[in-house]
Amino acid sequence: ATLWESVLGVERVGIRDHFFELGGHSLMAVRLCSEIEKRIGRRLPLQTLFQAPTIAKLVKTIEGGEDLKALHSLVEIQPPVEIQPGKGKTPLFFIHVLGAGLGFCSPLAAYLGKDQPVYGLSVHLPGGRLPVANRVEDLARHYVKEMRVVQPEGPYLLAGISFGGMVGYEMAQQLRQSGETSVFLALIDTSAPGGIRYGSMEGRIWEHWKMFRKQGPSYVLEKLIWRIRRFQRSLQLLGFRLRRVYLDLYEKTGRPLNASLRDFRARSYNKDAMERYVPRAYDGNLILFRSQERILGAGAEVDPNLGWGGLAKGGISVYEVPSGHLGMLREPHVRFVGKKMRTCMDRSLREFHLHSHLSPDE
Repeated sequence: ATLWESVLGVERVGIRDHFFELGGHSLMAVRLCSEIEKRIGRRLPLQTLFQAPTIAKLVKTIEGGEDLKALHSLVEIQPPVEIQPGKGKTPLFFIHVLGAGLGFCSPLAAYLGKDQPVYGLSVHLPGGRLPVANRVEDLARHYVKEMRVVQPEGPYLLAGISFGGMVGYEMAQQLRQSGETSVFLALIDTSAPGGIRYGSMEGRIWEHWKMFRKQGPSYVLEKLIWRIRRFQRSLQLLGFRLRRVYLDLYEKTGRPLNASLRDFRARSYNKDAMERYVPRAYDGNLILFRSQERILGAGAEVDPNLGWGGLAKGGISVYEVPSGHLGMLREPHVRFVGKKMRTCMDRSLREFHLHSHLSPDE
């Protein structure tokens, strides 16, 4: 309990307290797994904490002689609840951010309804291997296979934030190509290539002048804050590149990676995959939750549909959220995202069942 209290920054953690309900997120999970590995002397996959998010469950998993290397990519975030036998809710599958992080999914699940089963898809294969190094298509194929273990047939509900949205888009493509026409897809602040374009210097100066005339001095302060954040991101990018060099050198030694390096390797490979992915036109429709701060702070020409409008042939519904990128899945904004997604999911399921002449979920 002391270790959990230290990582979470809280007092008196009970053995049945939920890690993510106490404020834990993916980065904290990586840190906790690293500390536990030091104490037990063996590898602890990050997915273990998502599948056993309390001290009691985690101790049982570790001491129970379970093969921790045999964990799959599928993680149960919110268990299925059958209201009536055979009448359980259609599950939602949520795809991770860069790396293996699913911590941002837990707050969202709470606003989808306690009876809504939610599964997370996170990079993991036996032995710590990744299902793919640098192709979104292969990662999506692996996740579709894992998803069908739980749900062999549609309708399917998919959602993902950032990189996870891109993987979800490709999963939806592959599902529809296999004959599944009932696919709900929600992208949370995911940009398609070309979704943000920087114009000429003259054009940008003119846009800044128009915004200044409209908002006054507050616009200058807003841009100053954005510049500071952009500088911070530049430093983070430099740190990322330096750590990538360190990882490459470390892997050549043949020594096992700790939890922190494994998570970084996953994020690094995901980043490569994201930069190489070229999305194809999608004949279905999609839901897009867009960060308002991304629009205000880009200093560029930002497509209101973040590049997906020309790809989603079945139409696109856009909901703007007054927050930053990952802030969309934190309080207070996650409440709006969760409730709106619940409404969209229910509407889509009714339409799916109407077309297939089946009874909708109750």
